[in-house]
Amino acid sequence: MTKRLEKNTVLKTTEDCERYANDYLNTLDEIAFLTLKNKIPLEIGTYLRRFFGYGLIIIDWYDKMVSDDFGRIAKSNWPNNFEYCKKYNVKKNPDDKLPQIMQDYNQIK
Repeated sequence: MTKRLEKNTVLKTTEDCERYANDYLNTLDEIAFLTLKNKIPLEIGTYLRRFFGYGLIIIDWYDKMVSDDFGRIAKSNWPNNFEYCKKYNVKKNPDDKLPQIMQDYNQIK
């Protein structure tokens, strides 16, 4: 996850932002799947709880900036992520902010 987050320092285009968001959410979904199926210890998922909250922020960003109704699409693309967040009551952390380029997405589009 740390490697994923480091990528946000090299985002330069809208395509970079979308690829970063997809890669991040794909990784979360894999971790969620492994946690939910007891393939990795629950403690790992718990340790990464804030990353899951950040993933919810990314889904909101995608829905608002890139594609209307992305929340519905996201539920079919990353079902394990949503199941994990619901099961463990994961919430967005208001202190977590997206990279500035993602916040300015519509201006660079």
